[in-house]
Amino acid sequence: MDFGCGKGRLNFLIHHLYQSSVVGVEMNENFYKEAIENLNGYMKKRKNNNNNIEFHCCLAEEYDIDTKDNRFYFFNPFSVQIFMKIINNILLSFEKEPRQIELILYYASQDYIFFLENQTAFELKNEVMLPGLTESNPFEKFVIYQLLN
Repeated sequence: MDFGCGKGRLNFLIHHLYQSSVVGVEMNENFYKEAIENLNGYMKKRKNNNNNIEFHCCLAEEYDIDTKDNRFYFFNPFSVQIFMKIINNILLSFEKEPRQIELILYYASQDYIFFLENQTAFELKNEVMLPGLTESNPFEKFVIYQLLN
């Protein structure tokens, strides 16, 4: 699940590397249309046309979290208030279908981290530093939080 997926690049990379089902949510209609065009081209090139890639054009906080969604990627695209709504939607989905859930945040704001650590059951699983970047900017890293069932 990629919130703010743009043209879908990360979705295609994950699908290509891991053959995973991926979903992208994009509110910008032009980016969404480009993602669909990219999807059509991507599927034409693939022999296994298994349709495991979906794109939705909507606000992230309005996306209905599916009970099969279990990995959520955020590239600091929203205000903390919108992020909080999305996390609450994820938690409601978890109540319907308990499962292991991970949040992968790149360039996470301190507000995101404070919210996750102080107002949710998510726990820090890992921080992935980026050599040559994290040293000069502490936000240049991936932070992974998990929620266990």
